[in-house]
Amino acid sequence: MQGFFKGVSVPVNRELSDIFLQLHISERTGRGVPKIVGAYDKGIYRFGENTISVILPFDRVQTTAQVNTPVEGVTPQVEGQIPQVNAQVKQRIEQILAFCSTPKSMVEIKEMLKVKDRRTMQKVIDPLLKVGRLAMTIPQSPNSRFQKYVTIK
Repeated sequence: MQGFFKGVSVPVNRELSDIFLQLHISERTGRGVPKIVGAYDKGIYRFGENTISVILPFDRVQTTAQVNTPVEGVTPQVEGQIPQVNAQVKQRIEQILAFCSTPKSMVEIKEMLKVKDRRTMQKVIDPLLKVGRLAMTIPQSPNSRFQKYVTIK
């Protein structure tokens, strides 16, 4: 436990760790544990004989505005970030959230919605990221060519 709280991180399976690095699924080893330990209270960790369980609290979503027209099937946080939501935007939000149940690239999302302009996509995706309904798979590199987006439930 002492090593864990000091940020010591040693991969159990070096070959698997190397494969994850080559596939850009993970960064170099040893960065995630210190970040998590520094960001959260010690009460979220459960230590077993050969395991460490971490239960991350999800209570950091904040809204900045309210919308007069409710959006069916979309959380109030998303509504608060997209003022004057029209029917087309409502539909896109619902389609994106359903489509991104597994990680999808911006290109895949644009193709699914049949949209060519990246700026149009950013008008919908940015608020979803901001309120925590979508997450980047590589948040430390938002412009990575390997970036994908996944729905947060």
